[in-house]
This record gives sequence, C-alpha cells and structure tokens, in this order.
Amino acid sequence: MLIVTDLTVRLLSEWGMTLPSDELVTRAIFTIGIGFILLMPVSLKKDMSSFRYITFVAILAEIYTGIVLLIQLPKYMRYARDNPTIYKEDYAIFNLEFFKGCSIVFFAYTCSAQLFPIY
Repeated sequence: MLIVTDLTVRLLSEWGMTLPSDELVTRAIFTIGIGFILLMPVSLKKDMSSFRYITFVAILAEIYTGIVLLIQLPKYMRYARDNPTIYKEDYAIFNLEFFKGCSIVFFAYTCSAQLFPIY
C-alpha cells in the first residue's frame, strides 16, 4: 500500500496538482485515503476469509520484490566493485541501531507468516 501511495503522490505532483508542502502530511493523507479505497470493501465482511484475496496480492508483491532484487543485484555488485572507496566491506555493525533492525525483521516475519493461514 505504501508503494501505491508513493506512486500516487509522485504522479499527482508530476501532473501539476498542488499538494501540501509537508511531505509527511501528504503521504499520511494519501495512505489513509488509499487504505479506505482498497481495504474498506474487503474488511466489511464478517469472516476472515474475505482477506484471502489481499493475501494473494501480498504474496505476489513479495515474489515481485524478490525478482526485482535478483535482477538488480548484478548491477549493484558491479557498481560496488568499481567504487571500492564508497562501499567498505562492513558485513555487520553492532550498535544501538541493531535493535531497531531486529524489531523491523521480527515484525516483517510476523506479518508474512500470518498471510498463509488466512488464505
């Protein structure tokens, strides 16, 4: 949904629509609006089986993201190899940001694990 929101905001600004100057407010408005448009009809049903179509879209989005990453990986690896001063080889950095990263990974894992039982 965030990708759709970002794409919508960019398209509307390209087409000349006047948007609020604060980007965070603009994104929040469009996220809420697109959420209502996309998710409200599905959530009106009483049982969880109404989410099976959203689950299928989420699985397709994960597959699409994986394919894009695999296609783009060689280009980024060549760029990193050709510019060694920009990319140093720190494979792991342990600081306070580690806990923030762990929480994002755990949240993503929990959300993706909940996709399959609904379908």
